Amino acid sequence: MVATRADEEGGGEDQVVGSGAERADAVPELARGLAALEPDDLAEGSLLLPLGLSLWLRRAGAGLEEAPALLLGVRRAVLAASALDRSTEPVPLLAGEPRTVVLHLAVYLDGLITRAAASIGATRDEIVGRALPD
Repeated sequence: MVATRADEEGGGEDQVVGSGAERADAVPELARGLAALEPDDLAEGSLLLPLGLSLWLRRAGAGLEEAPALLLGVRRAVLAASALDRSTEPVPLLAGEPRTVVLHLAVYLDGLITRAAASIGATRDEIVGRALPD
């Protein structure tokens, strides 16, 4: 399990406690992949999300233990690029088996990207591009 804590002031960032080194160069690639997801990609029985996450982790040279930190980096960037109120945005629960944590966090981010895009009248690709420019 990976523990997180948010800054009490409301303006701080989520911090991952006990994580490995972040692979910042892999974060934009992951975010673009999440932005490209279609509703059917998240349907029960679809292997697209688990296989896509596995491929991304392999390309990033990261393990399941590091993935939540990288995914939370996407969360921070998307929230910063949106008009969403960070204080009312749910903080994902990161409990359970590492594989389950990563999958649930990716599904959460899919919804966050949609909400963030709508908050500024942008597409999913546009909000990710604004949040994590190349």
